[in-house]
Amino acid sequence: MLYFIVAAVVVRRYRFLGIQKAMGFTTFDLMQQMNASFMFPLVSGTTFGIVVASFTFNSIMAMMLAGVRVATFDIPFLWLIGTGIVLAIVSYAIILIITGRIRKISAYDLVRCG
Repeated sequence: MLYFIVAAVVVRRYRFLGIQKAMGFTTFDLMQQMNASFMFPLVSGTTFGIVVASFTFNSIMAMMLAGVRVATFDIPFLWLIGTGIVLAIVSYAIILIITGRIRKISAYDLVRCG
């Protein structure tokens, strides 16, 4: 899902990114701007997921295990935090790879396509 969202944003901002490259922004600058725009929703989503998981994990596991009425799985809070950090790092890497498409954008393409 993250792949499609980021790819759609790159396609939608094609002309704007081409103008910025013509003004002198480097590809790395534009990639970092895109990453910065996605980091707040990404970090807030993982934080919200960690908080929800810490309170509802046992009830969700009880529902998944049919016939078990009460589940008492002890999940260390550091595991939840570690999982959230790993998810954020992997998502950042995915965004960085997808925004690599910005390298193909040039000002000459904008003039040609008009």
